[in-house]
Amino acid sequence: MDERVLKAAQAYLGYRDAAQRPRRASTTPMKPFTLRAAAEKYRVSPATLHRAVKRLSSGEPLGHAGRPPLFSSDEDEAIVAYVVWMQQGGFPATKSQVEAAAMTLRLRRDPDARPLSKNWYPRWIEAHPYLRKTTIKAVERNRKSFEATDTTEVETFFSRLDEITKKHRIGATEIWNEDECGVRIGSVRERISVVIVRSTRHRRPEIINPGNRESCTLIGAANAAGETMSPWIVFRVFPSESWSDIDGSGDIRFARSDTGFSNAEITLDWIHHFNIVSWTKSSRARRTGQSLEEWFGCTAWCTDPTNFNARQEPRPKPKHERIFRLLIVDGFTGHTDLNFIEYCIKFDIIVVLFPPHSTHVLQPLDVGVFQQLKNAQQKELRDFILHGNLNFTRHDFLASLQKTFDEGFTRQNIVSGFRKAGIWPISSKPAIEKLLESQKKARRPVNEAYASLLPPEDRWLQSANVVRDVKDRYHDVLSSPSRRLMATASRVMTEAQLLEKDLRFYIKDRDQRIEKITSRLKRGKAVKPSGQFFANSVSLDQIRQQSQRTSEAEAKKEEKRQLRESQRVLRLEMESLRKQWRSDKIHEIDGKAKTLSFKQWLDHTHKADNYLSLEVNNREYQRLLNIRDDSFFIDIERRGQRPGLDEAIANGAGCCNNIIAYLDAITAGRALQAIAIAAFITASCHSLLRPRISW
Repeated sequence: MDERVLKAAQAYLGYRDAAQRPRRASTTPMKPFTLRAAAEKYRVSPATLHRAVKRLSSGEPLGHAGRPPLFSSDEDEAIVAYVVWMQQGGFPATKSQVEAAAMTLRLRRDPDARPLSKNWYPRWIEAHPYLRKTTIKAVERNRKSFEATDTTEVETFFSRLDEITKKHRIGATEIWNEDECGVRIGSVRERISVVIVRSTRHRRPEIINPGNRESCTLIGAANAAGETMSPWIVFRVFPSESWSDIDGSGDIRFARSDTGFSNAEITLDWIHHFNIVSWTKSSRARRTGQSLEEWFGCTAWCTDPTNFNARQEPRPKPKHERIFRLLIVDGFTGHTDLNFIEYCIKFDIIVVLFPPHSTHVLQPLDVGVFQQLKNAQQKELRDFILHGNLNFTRHDFLASLQKTFDEGFTRQNIVSGFRKAGIWPISSKPAIEKLLESQKKARRPVNEAYASLLPPEDRWLQSANVVRDVKDRYHDVLSSPSRRLMATASRVMTEAQLLEKDLRFYIKDRDQRIEKITSRLKRGKAVKPSGQFFANSVSLDQIRQQSQRTSEAEAKKEEKRQLRESQRVLRLEMESLRKQWRSDKIHEIDGKAKTLSFKQWLDHTHKADNYLSLEVNNREYQRLLNIRDDSFFIDIERRGQRPGLDEAIANGAGCCNNIIAYLDAITAGRALQAIAIAAFITASCHSLLRPRISW
């Protein structure tokens, strides 16, 4: 029976019993308390209240009206005990964990049971008043002061925003919000929705953290139509080649800063890429059929599209033809940097700043997206820890990055965030209502009687004592099957006590290991940003390309190692034949003892073919080992513009031919010819080094 219905029925019956007692000494008449008045006071249906009064009056046991409950009282208490255990273990239960525990009990009874409805969890919480939902979050003091002020500043912001969008014909695909959120890679986040036990003392529940508290910054951007830009991740280290196996979009970019947070340089680099992405996603820009380079006459880096070395400023457009994009950001110093603002002006990007300390109310990504993204990241981390793992490394975080980003930056979450913040459609009503609600919100007192409804901590011991007493007291009365069942129950209770002890020890030991363990990062060669237009970031595709080059180089190195090993074995066989010749070079030929040369010995012992095969293979191995990478790059566009360099290249080519002729002469034993060629090479080298090269 619902708690309100029960209270209403008890109140009505209390009035009725009082009215039926003998009259009191006072002559003041009692105010009538009808069934309908009780229903209105407790906000329940009169018909439901009438049935409850009838059942209470008849003495019938109270049960559940309507459909039978999904769980028995024992199963329901087991779910509550699970919540208590999770809180004591340092991992307060989330909604998904409570539902998973409930489904486990349900599937034990019925393997074909259907999933729980979406309304089961809030109803279950409501049916257990000693439990409450809470959100663990560190609240910024300045945000509290903003919530306590009047709404004039917010109304001014929305009025200005509405004016800008109408004046410049800006639609949903042109309104963008960029935000940054800090992520502690291996640390359970300071904000997470959990279920805990109500307490009369106001104390935040504690969560166990693993040892890795490395921080990074995620930069995300989305427009009011629900379209996104690939995320940027800022670390304190350069990316590693080991990241190339990360399952994610190649457009994900990584940047580095000394603090792991974004700075003015990274923000300036980011706005160049945002310029390209926001143009391709703008509906007005798509209708023109022109790319960014064609529209502005230059690249996003203000260079000539046909020659990246030539500086080219954006081409001005008539005011009625200009396509504006709106970028709404917070007051981070990188967003107010002169170079950042100047670049945005050149490419018709209007920058709007939120009022100070208001982003938790006005910023769409804060309102509807980052919360979901962090929940997804925390779910990965908590599952990782609950499976016994203690060290959530940077590589583990990146391996789940694409999945968590996709779960947070959904079109539904983005559009909902813009709507709840009032950014699109533009309306100050949602933000003002939230501010007024925050000002009126007050904490309700906790009923101290709730503590008595919780499962007792020593319930296993109490159950074991009850089973033992029943078995001892009624041993002679119980039948043999009943005695066997009681003995089994006694053993189960004893095992439960031992398991409880082991579980408490495991929780304590796990907490100690989590505090002590250090992060062992996966090593790999650092990938530093390169190129003229990448100031401080590198994409996942670039990491994969460098990893591929490194793998190819290692494969060539391994191939040569195997060739050298094969050549070593082959040369050992050749040397073995020579040792045999040295110990057996004297043979009797035509009745005379004769000392044979190595070649004669091979012919005499019929091993010439074997040695010839070894010698041919040795030459082939040597040829393969001596192959050099002859590929090089010649800038043909600047040919003739580099004094001395072209002449040096021509002379170098001639010297190579002379050196080859010198080696041929030495091999053939033509000493005089070799000396003459050497003198010519020396003279050529002097002439090669004489020009001053100044390219």
